[in-house]
Amino acid sequence: MKASMLYRTNIVAMVGGGTNPKYSSNKLILWDDKEKEVAGELTFGFRIRNFAIRRDIIAVQFEDKVMVFGLRDLELLKTHKTSMNYYNILCLNTKTSLPIIAMLGSKRGTIK
Repeated sequence: MKASMLYRTNIVAMVGGGTNPKYSSNKLILWDDKEKEVAGELTFGFRIRNFAIRRDIIAVQFEDKVMVFGLRDLELLKTHKTSMNYYNILCLNTKTSLPIIAMLGSKRGTIK
């Protein structure tokens, strides 16, 4: 299981996993801790390897691609093809005015 808090808000993003998971490893849950309920979810046909969240977007990393979604409506904004990402490398900057996502490139040994 992986979880990440959205800055100092009541929103926690998490992906299931482990020996007895409540959620599967192909589902990303946005949990509102103030309301004690699921605020949103994204389900995929394959396992989520990593994710990164900030105030406007959430990037979800899979074995060979990264999908970027708008945080408000969870609409797909962009898909980036990557090389096989065995080490789950994915990072977002925190400035919404300058969107930067660090990930593996589509050719082995490169980054985007």
